[in-house]
Amino acid sequence: AFNSALTSTAAAAGESSLVPIRFAVDQRTNSIIASGSRSDLDVVEVLLLRLDQSDVEARRTEVYRLKNAPAADVANAISTFLNTQRQLVQQQLLLAQAVSPFEQIDREVIVVAEPVTNSLIISATPRYFDQIQGVVDDLDYRLKMVMVQVIVAQVELSDGHEMGVEFGLQDSLLADRGLVLGTNVTQSQIASGETLAGLAASALGVGRTSATFGYGGMVLSAANESVNVIIRALQDE
Repeated sequence: AFNSALTSTAAAAGESSLVPIRFAVDQRTNSIIASGSRSDLDVVEVLLLRLDQSDVEARRTEVYRLKNAPAADVANAISTFLNTQRQLVQQQLLLAQAVSPFEQIDREVIVVAEPVTNSLIISATPRYFDQIQGVVDDLDYRLKMVMVQVIVAQVELSDGHEMGVEFGLQDSLLADRGLVLGTNVTQSQIASGETLAGLAASALGVGRTSATFGYGGMVLSAANESVNVIIRALQDE
């Protein structure tokens, strides 16, 4: 590679390479020793500096935390994509198309899922890191969500049946000899003979409204100075 580059440079400059160029390797100091003409050594210096750049094999490694998509699913999708891309490169090699080993190493991308924090560990060269990061951003898309509201209520159903009849009879002259008869399912106190005179327009002991349901149902009442009658019937389901 050096000889080809030097021959092309010398031919372009119109020089004849009278002094052959030679190389030696010092493994202890990881150095290359070159000897030759001044013009050849200038070309060698440029080539060595280019090949010895520190960012040629530099890799960028970062942890990327996903916000929406599961890390395992995204890692599997990217790995499948990279494997397919790697197969295309191998086909190019089989077809004798120029793909250097350096290019193959440069294309290698490592993606590992970390399920606890839902993160991806991405390692790639700077040339491909931004491309992989863009793919991850597109896959970490927030899907449309549906809001569901649920109201849980506990309802108790019970049947109710109430019926009461009460009669009051009294002589207007002999108030103490009044008679009160009645049947009351509400178990309230039935009016007595002494209080019948003041209950002419009241509900007697039956009551016009149910204490349980808050309404009376069917209520019939009639009264005069000697007789007071009230009938109430209620059925609730």
